[in-house]
Amino acid sequence: MICDVCGCEYEIGQWPYCPHPWVNKRRPFVPWIDEHISDTPVEIRSLAQWNRLLRENQCDLRDQPTKGDMAARADRCNEMQKEAMRG
Repeated sequence: MICDVCGCEYEIGQWPYCPHPWVNKRRPFVPWIDEHISDTPVEIRSLAQWNRLLRENQCDLRDQPTKGDMAARADRCNEMQKEAMRG
């Protein structure tokens, strides 16, 4: 068997552990070009740079619930409390 990451060949007893000198077991960072974070396309080279640009341009990627969502959640919570009191 051959490792997909480094191309080393596994020996008997090594699978699923590859002997290559890979320190970070997660995938390495892959740069990309973000065209929507500012007026001009920006090459993102690190997560720190991306977070800094998000803060500078006041971009919030979190999903903000609407008042209707919050009201529906409150209604569900009230219904659950009523059912718990009944039985």
